[in-house]
Amino acid sequence: MKALSQPFDPSRGLAARWPPFPARAVAPFLLLSIGALAVAVGGVVPEIALSLAGAGFHGSLLAVALASAWGGAAGWRPLAWVLQLLLCLAMLSARLLPWGATAHVLPVLALFAFGARHAQLRRVGWCRPEARIAWFLGAGAGLFLGGHLLLSASRTLGYPWRPTPVAPLLDALAYDLGANVPSAELFFRGVIFNFWHRRRGFWLAATLSTAASLVRYVLDPALPGAPEVVIGALFYMTLLNLSGCGLLALSGSIFPSLLASLLFFGAYRAL
Repeated sequence: MKALSQPFDPSRGLAARWPPFPARAVAPFLLLSIGALAVAVGGVVPEIALSLAGAGFHGSLLAVALASAWGGAAGWRPLAWVLQLLLCLAMLSARLLPWGATAHVLPVLALFAFGARHAQLRRVGWCRPEARIAWFLGAGAGLFLGGHLLLSASRTLGYPWRPTPVAPLLDALAYDLGANVPSAELFFRGVIFNFWHRRRGFWLAATLSTAASLVRYVLDPALPGAPEVVIGALFYMTLLNLSGCGLLALSGSIFPSLLASLLFFGAYRAL
């Protein structure tokens, strides 16, 4: 396959070292998440603290992606703080206001605005795919894995498919659209896979990216702890992440992989 043999290069310019940015640069974003989580565990305003912890986590992933795109050079921090503030607003709104989760559209709109003005974001795959077929492949991967998940979970494990109630489902989908999927794609594909693919080839890069993503989702406190759920999550997330790496290598863009993830998580949220 071309995706496995040709070098992936959406736009040269990432640093030649790992990590491809000064680690201290993203420390404030990570400290926000850790500090808020500590406050939540301590029992002080847990709803607000958990919202800020989630916003800080996703903001940290986005900050790493921006710092990588700029190669540690000046210019990315204001954008990262804008995204962080929008994530905080979105997650607080989702917990405190009816239909407040719709505010999750703000971070992703900001990302598109940044991408239109700053060519550096092409370095982490935030750009249109070179091959139009990548859109269809991304949609196909997401629909296939999501459909298989619904079928296997309902027929084999007895988990019901529930398209209602609508409000919680839409809240979860808004979170995926504005925070969960963009931050994961930019970090696991745009940074980790991108960096190592250029230096060690597809399979090592895909393995590292997939392994890091599995750790993120398995340690997610929102994931039910039932053994069959954990095993299923490992199985489907492995396939989804490997598909995403292949789509990025093929198209030079994380958008097809982002589409696949959105469709898959849409099916997951319906369970």
